[in-house]
Amino acid sequence: MSAGSAILMRELLDEMGKDNRVQIFGTDLSIDAIDVARNGIYRKNIADDITPERLKRFFTFKDDSYQVNANIREMLVFAVHNLTKEPPFLRMDLISVRNLIAHRKIRSFTTEANLLLFHAARELLFNVVKHSGVKTVRAEVEQSGGYILLNVEDEGVGFDTSQLHIEKRQSGGAGLLGIQERISYIGGNLEIDSAPGRGSRFKLTTPISILAGETESAIREEKETRISVMIAPELGFRQTGGESKVRIMLVDDHLVLRQGLAGLLRCEPDFEIAGEASDGEAAVKLARELRPDVVLMDISMPGMDGIEATRIIHRELQGTRVIGLSMFQEPEWESAMREAGAVGYLSKSGPAEAVIDTIRACVSAT
Repeated sequence: MSAGSAILMRELLDEMGKDNRVQIFGTDLSIDAIDVARNGIYRKNIADDITPERLKRFFTFKDDSYQVNANIREMLVFAVHNLTKEPPFLRMDLISVRNLIAHRKIRSFTTEANLLLFHAARELLFNVVKHSGVKTVRAEVEQSGGYILLNVEDEGVGFDTSQLHIEKRQSGGAGLLGIQERISYIGGNLEIDSAPGRGSRFKLTTPISILAGETESAIREEKETRISVMIAPELGFRQTGGESKVRIMLVDDHLVLRQGLAGLLRCEPDFEIAGEASDGEAAVKLARELRPDVVLMDISMPGMDGIEATRIIHRELQGTRVIGLSMFQEPEWESAMREAGAVGYLSKSGPAEAVIDTIRACVSAT
């Protein structure tokens, strides 16, 4: 929806501390569609697709529906326009096209995936604004071979990529390497190509299966949607040099994300992955068997969610600490997890160091 573009633009300007006047031109072949869009009224089930914070800030509920607030509607200009018969748009800084001419079945992505891609794309564009010295950037999104590809290029001053590690330390895990690390959790990749004097090129690759929210059953083509995987101590993860390790259980319905997180944590000499579960019910059952020191718990999962699973584990297993791990950054989600018994709450879009530090902190506090 055009209002969505206006909301994102408003958030972007607020975050950058800018007060630019923005006008977004929305168009369609149908005058009826234009009238509906101009009123900015949506069915109440739109609340299923918008975060509570955005719903409260940008919408007003009345007559059993939601209407976009006036400050957002004022950013929008609607008119009938036929791209195949009329001249192309002129004097515009940005064109966003949806369902142009050819209508195809497009797979929808989960809210968490949309947030992850949004934050990644925003960071790439911020990099252009802050460092390139140019006013234009080329951004392209395409689907190819089971992946979504985002390419961002500029012809600006460029930078020395060897300095990115210094930037990461100074920013606390944010920045370009922070994106690269977070995207790797879900089996994706960020290629960075730049040098002083020759611009910058970024290629972000993410697997569609994870973005669309497919669980192991879809990836492995199995009928069951809930599985538990236990890594036995005799496989060699239990002890090294006679020293006990922090036993961690991972709970997330995305297989590739669990694999990426497990690979990250296994690099720490004092950590071991005790087991993995793909939903809340499996997590409770496996936690009873393994009694891990720490559980990294996703919130949004099929069947029993992470909040209810945390409540049960906290009640039954006094020696197990649960840390919430989610893309949702709204305070109400964190409050719900902490009320259920979680000792910490982290964003999946945050730096890897935050996960590692929180695990060590909660164990040392016991």
